[in-house]
Amino acid sequence: MEPLWEYRWEYVDSYYGVIDCQFWMTDYEAEHWHGYGKEGTRRLDETRRDRHLQLRTHERARMSVPARYSGPSKEQPLPEFVSPDVTLLRQWWDKPDQVSGADVRRMVLEVIALRRLLNASIKVASESSSS
Repeated sequence: MEPLWEYRWEYVDSYYGVIDCQFWMTDYEAEHWHGYGKEGTRRLDETRRDRHLQLRTHERARMSVPARYSGPSKEQPLPEFVSPDVTLLRQWWDKPDQVSGADVRRMVLEVIALRRLLNASIKVASESSSS
């Protein structure tokens, strides 16, 4: 089977500047893409890969999450982590493609901790108003 080469692409937006497209596209697919033909659009040749050698979406999904996983227990204690400060959050917002998986997991822990705190304060407020 002949390789089907796909690439990442980038284009220049007049407001945001250079934008790296997060999708893998063949040359044929890129011809139908909104950014194709615009000034500054280019194929990133160093990202070339054979589509036939990549896992299919359903294969990737089976590998990433166990079939019987039901999520964390609501009462399960969170692992220790350092909350991201505002400066770091702004950096993540500004350049989300540079955020690592560990940073995303840390953000998820922060959100879970804040939701638990909010739910606990709502419960306390409702109990005090009913008595």
